[in-house]
Amino acid sequence: MKHHLTALLFAALLAYVPASAADISVTGAGAPLNFLPWPQTLKPAGSTELPLKATTRIVTTDRALAPLVKVLTGEIQMLTGMNPANALGVAKPGDIMIAIDPSLKNEAAYTLTVTDRVTIKGGGYIGAAHGTSLLLQAITRLKSGFGIPKISVQDQPHSQYYGCMVDIARQDNSIEELKGVVDMMRHYRLRFLQLHMTDDHSWTFPSTAYPQLGKSNTSSRGGPVPKVNTVAEWKELVRYADDRGVTLVPEIETPGHSGAARRDLPEVFGPDVAVMNMTNPKLYPALDTIIGEVADVFKSSPYIHIGCDECNIEPISRDVNSKDFRAANGLKDGSDMFAWHIAKMNGIVKKYGKKMIVWQDAPITDRVPKDVAIMVWHIDGNNGATMDYLNQGRPVIQVTWTPCVYQPVKDVYLWNAWTKEMDPKLMLGAQLVLWELSGASAVPFLRYKVSVRNERVWNPYANLPYEDLARRLEATDVILDTLTTGIVVQEKSLVLNLNSWLKGGGQGNEGAGILPKFTFDDKSSVALATYTFNRKIRFTLDGKDPTSGSPVYTKPIQLAESKAAKLTLKARLFDSSGKPVGSTWSREYHLNTKP
Repeated sequence: MKHHLTALLFAALLAYVPASAADISVTGAGAPLNFLPWPQTLKPAGSTELPLKATTRIVTTDRALAPLVKVLTGEIQMLTGMNPANALGVAKPGDIMIAIDPSLKNEAAYTLTVTDRVTIKGGGYIGAAHGTSLLLQAITRLKSGFGIPKISVQDQPHSQYYGCMVDIARQDNSIEELKGVVDMMRHYRLRFLQLHMTDDHSWTFPSTAYPQLGKSNTSSRGGPVPKVNTVAEWKELVRYADDRGVTLVPEIETPGHSGAARRDLPEVFGPDVAVMNMTNPKLYPALDTIIGEVADVFKSSPYIHIGCDECNIEPISRDVNSKDFRAANGLKDGSDMFAWHIAKMNGIVKKYGKKMIVWQDAPITDRVPKDVAIMVWHIDGNNGATMDYLNQGRPVIQVTWTPCVYQPVKDVYLWNAWTKEMDPKLMLGAQLVLWELSGASAVPFLRYKVSVRNERVWNPYANLPYEDLARRLEATDVILDTLTTGIVVQEKSLVLNLNSWLKGGGQGNEGAGILPKFTFDDKSSVALATYTFNRKIRFTLDGKDPTSGSPVYTKPIQLAESKAAKLTLKARLFDSSGKPVGSTWSREYHLNTKP
């Protein structure tokens, strides 16, 4: 009786089109597949679609997948209004089955088949998470409800390392904002989120042994000052990311970019000689302790990044203590001492069961062990240092600035650092980086570029045309908004929108080259909808976050009625008790001034 009642309610939801959804179009069967990144192997498995129903369950035989099942349940609810039951056991027709298949060997590999049920198998938890991400991109709204095309997918990332980096040591990135980055990464199947946690401006890692660190934090470009979140808050973020198949990679800068540490604890990291003072006998015991604390918080990360970029070694090279230190340790000069530092830190990092990453600027001499991964970030990264390191048998992660997050979408997509001659055991992967911006900027700046770069890292030989990428990016961008906010947005008659921006290559001056500029005239409108029960959409047009007292959305918003040259529309779901649900949807619109 309970399932019958639920089915009736869900059928009623799909049959009833509320005012808030009146102008939201239906995709329809047979629509192009909008997968990003594009999978390695994709085949049709039938000519019809598998309908999602109120009786659909998410089933697993592995209790270790319970967190993923919970995450997927919430995502399907935001996307469709359904709230699938969860079960341990055997899947039935119409169910979604998630399992671990050790025969896949690669923990990030997965298979997805849609027949009379959905079956997702991952080589490990990560692979299962990737498979559910592709499933969400496959869900289509039809006139009769929601469905999934019958397909067979065999997929795994070409690269071991595929991710992005945010700089939380120059401007504050709150835990909630970082969760937004994690959600975006899950949607686009990126695994590693590097956190640049310390620099000259700030120290953000909460060291229990050295609580003085972070007391003098400042910010760059007048942005919000980075906070030192608690150990509990960081562990919660790690859990949140792990549940979604995203792995956080901490970076503690040494020996340069360490001004904050040297200010707060000069007796350990100084006396100040432009870098951490490698001759100070207190330095390495302290770094050992801190790396141990970092490893304990970021348990799931196979890596710890220790910086090593843009270091001015000359002052310490001239220091009298440095000369005595070098003589005692058989070191030739300051550069040799720097290489010794890298080897020393590698031993500490490996002691805690992690692999070490350094930036390209580090002196990679014979003194540096060959298991240290090198992030290549200079302009010549594609064909200069990369091949030199690979030929030396050293692992490389590409973080090239040609192109980077500031370049047009098309340029980012056409970039490809891979050749078939490269050893995949050494060419680990690539990522985009976002320096010196606050958490409020992270998702807006990354969403149109990091997903595009990830297709090249995930499947560098797909060779699909840019026009196909633009179509898939536009479609998956809409899905991302709905997954995180529960709100479906449809813009009508904009002068410039995401589609036109992408068709033009996603380019312009620096501002327009990073973000699309949505432009309206007196015909432009925005329709909002939600397919979730008992929730209202509340909105604002003044850039303030919606509250339980903000206006309730009832009809399409005519942008010109604001009589503003620029307005920011924000919308959020609220339940029947007035509690906010999901994240806030936000977009800035500009009045068209061209004739």
